[in-house]
Amino acid sequence: MEKKVEVINKLYKKEVTYKAAAKLVNKKIKKSSLDKKVIKNLEKYLNSYKEGYEHSYKKEHSNILKFEKDLKEEVSFKTTNLLEKNKKEVLSISKKKYSKSDKKLNELMKNIDKKELNKYIKDLDSSIIEIKKDIKLLEYLEQNIDNIKLNNKVIEFQKRSTFEEFEKLEKSKEIKENSYTLIKDVEGPVISGDSFSIYVDRKIDLPSRFHCEDRVDDVVECKIEGNYDSSKAGEYKIKISAKDKTGNSSSKTITVKVLPKPINKNPYKIDVIRNHNVVVVYGLDDNYEYTKIVKIFVASTGGATPTGTFKTSSKYTWRFLYGGVWGQYATRIVGDILFHSVPYYSKSKSSLKWIEYNKLGTQASMGCVRLAVRDAKWIYNNCSSGTTVNIYNGNLPPGVYKPAAIKIDGNSPNRGWDPTDDDPNNPW
Repeated sequence: MEKKVEVINKLYKKEVTYKAAAKLVNKKIKKSSLDKKVIKNLEKYLNSYKEGYEHSYKKEHSNILKFEKDLKEEVSFKTTNLLEKNKKEVLSISKKKYSKSDKKLNELMKNIDKKELNKYIKDLDSSIIEIKKDIKLLEYLEQNIDNIKLNNKVIEFQKRSTFEEFEKLEKSKEIKENSYTLIKDVEGPVISGDSFSIYVDRKIDLPSRFHCEDRVDDVVECKIEGNYDSSKAGEYKIKISAKDKTGNSSSKTITVKVLPKPINKNPYKIDVIRNHNVVVVYGLDDNYEYTKIVKIFVASTGGATPTGTFKTSSKYTWRFLYGGVWGQYATRIVGDILFHSVPYYSKSKSSLKWIEYNKLGTQASMGCVRLAVRDAKWIYNNCSSGTTVNIYNGNLPPGVYKPAAIKIDGNSPNRGWDPTDDDPNNPW
């Protein structure tokens, strides 16, 4: 018997789980030969698990009270009273499950049959498994409380996905008949998306223009009937329909207008953001709007640079400028205001005023918009006369940044050349 007691004491000191304890008890000791000391050790051991459970329960109970408190603070608008009532009732129902499990555990501990320890351990194990299921269900109800209502003490789920997930959790439990249900769905899906216009030869992905959503089933598939001919101007009728899982359906008809191409529209528009010394060139999108960023240049404007909307006109490979200097690839914006390179002392590509070049990115001109040769030449070559130029002060638009300006070392023998000039004689 001393050896048997030693086995139990050793087992208890190692603090293995009650499942392992039961297994070893079955293997090492016969029920009929258990003495009082062995029984006492086992009861003490099993009680330690009860205490662990009680600690866990108290912690969960504390979480419930905290959740209930937070719930009261979060509820708002017209549904305040209804939601508050629902949440209290749901929590109350869930708390009752705790009480039943706790009571069952206490009864088992009090009525322990010393000759049936293994059976007790199995009952305790089943009770704890049941408690864990209750905790899981409670947590799920707490997490989805906004999608739940109570109707005559029946839990009514407002979303099918929430209802089906709850069913999975309850799958192995005995639950009262009709204790929970999915709300009766009598409304068809809501179809979002309206009529729109596009230009000839521009295509739009129709499914991306519409969204079908159901109050109970969330997102449902949109069915599209009809199409449009993007090569031919005209009006085309398109029918969009949707059906939820209950069988409720909705539909709407929209019009797609295919418009003729705009005539003689310039491919580019230029914005000069004066206070940032940045030039942005926009191209046409699929709807012939200037939204595509094509180029971003760092520039130098001046105090006399006008704000407003203008149209480009004359162009010059070289242009004599104020102050007795020259500029490459000049494009007239309005009056004496031009896009052009940083000034040169003479009509020579090796006579660049490099100190002025190092001022790109700051206000330094007498009113014109100075650019590196590469950038002035791009506007000269690509932006035809009549291109819109919008000069303003403001924030940089989304997607626009200020490029870093190149700096020329004053000690460099190449300082008379613009580093971006693509002339084959450029020593850079």
